[in-house]
Amino acid sequence: MPSHSRRPDAGFTGSKAEVSMFRDKSLTVRLTYLGALPFWLALLAVFAGLPVDGALRVFLGYGAVIAAFMAGTIWTAAHWSERQSVLLLAMSSIIALIVFAVIAVPARTSVAMLVQVACLLALFGLDCAIHRNGDQPKWYIVMRARVTAIVLAAYAGMAAATGQF
Repeated sequence: MPSHSRRPDAGFTGSKAEVSMFRDKSLTVRLTYLGALPFWLALLAVFAGLPVDGALRVFLGYGAVIAAFMAGTIWTAAHWSERQSVLLLAMSSIIALIVFAVIAVPARTSVAMLVQVACLLALFGLDCAIHRNGDQPKWYIVMRARVTAIVLAAYAGMAAATGQF
């Protein structure tokens, strides 16, 4: 049986809309891990001798895009969970605004990096809350934990490589 026809949502008891959201596990996993790649490419650019300023702008800009995207996934999940919908809507909106402010308002790069790391961790925490409510399959939160660790390692590497801390 081809992998795309297996039910990755087996054991997940969410609504039909929620189950269909997680139906294509393989594609979701591939795209999620690929989404971490630009962080590492920006770090590689520093080691390759490209201008640090440009690599940091790309890194932080992409970090803002990813954090805003993840905030959007939380926004969507807020519509699944009646118990947490107001909190999830508010938190995802606040985080999206914070990551925008970090790239819109001049700040020290180290401060911008710390704020983005805090936002990424907060988003992961919100995903954990959603998971605890039974609104995500187990494979999703496991993948999120791994990719979050990979991205946070890129932040640590960029900070070390560019002398931010």
